[in-house]
Amino acid sequence: MTTARESILNGPCGKIQEGQKGVVYLTTLFKNFCRYARDYFMYDTNSLIVGSDVLASRSGTHCILNCESLTEVFLLMVKEDLGISDAQAVHVNHLPGFATKARSECFDPRIVGNVRTASTRFSDVRRCVFTSHTFVGVAGKFYDPCMVSIYINKKDVQSWVLTGAKYVKGLNNPYDNVLFKIDGDPSKLLIKIDPNWSSAPRGFGESFLLIDTNDLNKRDYEQAFGEPKPGWQMRTKSVVELLRAAGITVSALKV
Repeated sequence: MTTARESILNGPCGKIQEGQKGVVYLTTLFKNFCRYARDYFMYDTNSLIVGSDVLASRSGTHCILNCESLTEVFLLMVKEDLGISDAQAVHVNHLPGFATKARSECFDPRIVGNVRTASTRFSDVRRCVFTSHTFVGVAGKFYDPCMVSIYINKKDVQSWVLTGAKYVKGLNNPYDNVLFKIDGDPSKLLIKIDPNWSSAPRGFGESFLLIDTNDLNKRDYEQAFGEPKPGWQMRTKSVVELLRAAGITVSALKV
């Protein structure tokens, strides 16, 4: 029986033979791994699969993984097949609250992100908002098999850094964990869509509606963030109205 590990080592981007060790083969291993992942792995944030089980499985077996378990599988190969030490190859956690670049590509081609607007689909925006994300750090580079990318700086994975609504003491703020600003871009906001209001796209437990800041009324903005609304205009809607305009039925948000 040919295992998943053997197929990756003998992958289409270059065969890694027994005895070939070290960082010099790391890019080849990464390319082979991502190619195999595209063909046989599927993404889901709720996956609990164990990395060693994946590598020992029959080649071509379909497995469901999230970014952490996918990273675990790749890290095992980096250590066990390339002989790179624990001190050199590390599991890197990225801080939560960010979105990937527009038109991002996941290893699973069925994943189209979890951000949309009122008039466009998730597949049109193709951004992924992550509450957590991991990759492998080796020799000053960061290998992200989930987004099929290699970074010089681990922050390169993020395009938007998100800041949530501020809790105001003594005030029951209905927008905690609902409204998010994009650092450095005051013209846009994200509304987190509860899965009870609308189904999330494939692979994600939640999704986000991208809106123009000027479309949100002054009251809701200032209640959420505790600061004056920039560029306030008269023709605006509440959070609930913006969600409903995007076809999202809201029953749990009290405003």
